[in-house]
Parts: sequence; structure tokens; C-alpha cells
Amino acid sequence: MADEGNFEPQFRAQFRVNEWAFSGTIGEALSLPGIPSSSRGGFMLRALLNGLVGSVALTVAHQLLRKFVVDAPKLDNLGKESIEKVYSAVGKEPPNDGALFRSALLSDIVGNAIFYSQVGSRGGAGAIAKGISLGLTMGAGASALPPLLGLSKNNSQKNMRQAAMTVGLYVLGGFAAACAAQCCSKAE
Repeated sequence: MADEGNFEPQFRAQFRVNEWAFSGTIGEALSLPGIPSSSRGGFMLRALLNGLVGSVALTVAHQLLRKFVVDAPKLDNLGKESIEKVYSAVGKEPPNDGALFRSALLSDIVGNAIFYSQVGSRGGAGAIAKGISLGLTMGAGASALPPLLGLSKNNSQKNMRQAAMTVGLYVLGGFAAACAAQCCSKAE
């Protein structure tokens, strides 16, 4: 059994390895208030929180759009259809409607948050441009890929208006993530 004297140098060596792994532009990307800048996990947390802001903005805007616009994209149906396809591929029965909706919503929020976290943790024009380009990329994928993946095109590209709304929703999410990065960087 190692004594405390031997444990501390091993811990420090491991921390140096982790610090080295996060050096460079990613490692410099963040310092949370109250967390020393030498803590390299902070930038990831800030980037994920910014991504979560974008993801929640996308989800809320989508749900509101569905309530008020007749041919709005049905991105939650796209998520449910994807989950059902995965369940059937592994020979399992998909969850009932309520659980399926919650699963689709949760997976959309988590997946989009991870995607939008690429905006990073620092604000500025670069973050805004990155957020918009991420939104355009994700929106174009959500519009164009479903038929190629064997999913219904009626959920995101039934007509040009619906496809444009799909892209617009994802751009809004990317812009919201970038604005969160902007606000957080000013708060430091």
C-alpha cells in the first residue's frame, strides 16, 4: 500500500499529463470565475454550458414554432422516428409515445448541446461566426439527410419553407450558443 508521500507526486504527474493534453488553443479557451485558469477542465464546462444554451434555445423555439405555424418542422418526430429505427434494428420494442417523446427530446438536447459546444467558451466575432456556421451545417444536415437515412422527409423538408425553417432553427441555436459565450467572456 502506498503512503501519502508517494501518492501526491503520482497525482501531480497525472495532472501534468492532463494539463499538457489540454494545452494550446483549447486549453486557453476558458477560465471560469472562481476556478483558477490552471484548471483545464473549466473551459470544457463553459463550452458545454454554452452549447446547452444553444440547444435549449433551439428546442424552445422549435416547440413554439410547432404551436403557431402549420407546416413547421417536426424535429421531435424526426428524433422519435430515429429512436424507433434503432430499436427495431436491435430487435427491441420501442417505448410508448410519452417515453419515446421524452427520449427523443433528451437525446436532441444532449446531442445538440455537445455539437454547439464547439462554439467554445470565448466570445467575439469568431464565436458568432462559428455559431452561425455550426447552425447552418446542422440545419442543412437535418433538412437533407433524413431521406438518405431512411427517415421521412415530411418532418424537416416537406417543402422549401419547412426546410428553411429547419435551417433557421439550427442557426438560432448556434447564435444562442455564441451569445452565451459572448456573455460569459464579458463576465470575467
